[in-house]
Amino acid sequence: MTHRARPQASQSAADRRDFHLGILISLGAGLFVITVVSEFTGQPALLWAVLTGVVAVLIAVVWRRRSRR
Repeated sequence: MTHRARPQASQSAADRRDFHLGILISLGAGLFVITVVSEFTGQPALLWAVLTGVVAVLIAVVWRRRSRR
């Protein structure tokens, strides 16, 4: 007797966008914390601030696409 593989339930585009949005928000929060700590300790923080800004723009783009459903 052979076993048939069950078809995998495909994720919808909205589910993938929500997942990506969650990852980006987590990454952005981490970068923000690194930026603030770098500023308070006197370390160079320009690179961290730029990365935080880039992630913030990506979050805005994904959020806007998510809202268009």
